[in-house]
Amino acid sequence: MHANIRSLVNKTEDLTDLLNSFSFKFNLVGITESWLNEVSKNLINICGYDYVGRNRTGRHGGGVGFYVDCNCVYKVKDDLNNLGNVDFETFSIEVCNKNSRNKNKNMVIIVSYRPPSQDPKIYLNQLEKILHAVNNENKYICLMGDFNIDISNLNRDVNKTNLIHLMTCYNLAPLITTPTRSCINKRSVIDNIFVNFSQFVKLSGSLTCDLSDHLPILASFNIKMKRNISCSQPEMKFSYSKNLNCCLLNYDWNEVLDCNDVDAAFEKFTGSFQSCLFNSCLISSEKKKRMLSKQKPWITKDIKKLIKNKNKLFKVYLKNPSQFRYEKFREVCKLCNTMKNKSKRQYYNELVERHKTDIKKTWCIINEVINKRVNRLKNIKITMNDEIVENPENQLNQNFIDTAINLSKSFQHNNNWKSYLRNKISNSFFCLYASKNEIISTTQSLTPKSSSSWDNIPAKVVISTIHSTVMVLEYLINLSFAAGKFPKISKYYTAIFVFKQLSIKLPPTFDEYFKAVNNPRRVNYLMSNKSRTNLLHSHVVCRGPRIWNDILQNDFSFNGTSLTMFKKN
Repeated sequence: MHANIRSLVNKTEDLTDLLNSFSFKFNLVGITESWLNEVSKNLINICGYDYVGRNRTGRHGGGVGFYVDCNCVYKVKDDLNNLGNVDFETFSIEVCNKNSRNKNKNMVIIVSYRPPSQDPKIYLNQLEKILHAVNNENKYICLMGDFNIDISNLNRDVNKTNLIHLMTCYNLAPLITTPTRSCINKRSVIDNIFVNFSQFVKLSGSLTCDLSDHLPILASFNIKMKRNISCSQPEMKFSYSKNLNCCLLNYDWNEVLDCNDVDAAFEKFTGSFQSCLFNSCLISSEKKKRMLSKQKPWITKDIKKLIKNKNKLFKVYLKNPSQFRYEKFREVCKLCNTMKNKSKRQYYNELVERHKTDIKKTWCIINEVINKRVNRLKNIKITMNDEIVENPENQLNQNFIDTAINLSKSFQHNNNWKSYLRNKISNSFFCLYASKNEIISTTQSLTPKSSSSWDNIPAKVVISTIHSTVMVLEYLINLSFAAGKFPKISKYYTAIFVFKQLSIKLPPTFDEYFKAVNNPRRVNYLMSNKSRTNLLHSHVVCRGPRIWNDILQNDFSFNGTSLTMFKKN
């Protein structure tokens, strides 16, 4: 999509409404006349998109850029953006292509704006330099923007001929033939999209929308763009906890309760819990996520009726432009904007007054009002040996993975476990039965965290549903005690090394509850038998062989994979 927005700061909310009105998500939205500067460029955030662009310097107006889907793989074409003089407003990016027939042929997308006061000949000469540079790369080209050159059939201007000839030289075909700007006495096609792969075009045209005096234009291509694999947890609406509790209570847990294998039983339980959680709390569609993230309680029924009337008048004006219809549309448009701003101001005044004693909530409201852009770190360049690293997360993760291996090489290995032991222990090691009340009280005493590991199950969700799952957890924990085995699936961790100041290891949620119930039993036994611990490796070192024989025979793991920490005597 392309839109001549005429002040992006003032139209961000309207543009968001337009994007959310579709049942699909645009991969890219080109913007001309953004009117941004170094201060205002942080106030144009739209959920699910990154904004990259170029602002006009030295005077007001102008500016071009793109809203790019956060999951699309792209890079800014600095070599193209540096071509032309300061007044040449063009910005280029390269999007990775996933087309099975042309895997190595990416798409270069260019957005351009020519002010009416700029000489068309100078503009076209500078645009030719960019097209020539891109053409040598043998890639798909998509040029969009507001050229302020009418290419309609009624126009016989020489500038139209020069533009068409330039596009034809590089095999670029225009996709928009309907008027994109309508005045009372004239209709013109000055906004357009040119491509050199017209065989892949599925749909193109203009949208009836009053974002500005230019109509937005769009095009759909039969080309798949490469997308990042998202590692973030799915979007959840945890206010649906009642639905989740009902789902867990009505779930048939016989498959878990009839299983006598610790690993298999716990794996089935985790999978069943995830299924109930996703079915009850998952926000299924991309559109629904965007709508939930940008609800507008201040839009009343009267305002909705006024908006509907405004859109109707705008369509009537476009169909048959006249001074009377235009003035009537502008009158309703001003009234609509006044009512929306007044209602919005009143809503946030009441919201701030309600939370004036909560400074954290107040700042959340302020950031929501100003729509401050989130500073993303994905475009930070990391160099190694004076070369830019394309996948820095892989390099950093590999460094952390190799740290333990390299460190273990310096250790002196000793396979004789008896060398750690001093005196014999006559007492036996056993775990008391874990009751439902103990599991509930232990669970409720833990911190209700929102973070989650690979299982995407936050701790606060488990705490809120403990009464619905305590029967199954009682069986699983006591089965683990009886078998002398820690569930294998709880030894998997999510390691976060990139975009954090410190490395973070996130254990599975239920791992915390197994440890909370199990640790008091281990600590009491170790302290009563005067055992000592090795905190470096998080494994137990006892003074007698009897317990170690039982532990090794039953495969009960005290190593670092379960992250069992003990108090030091």
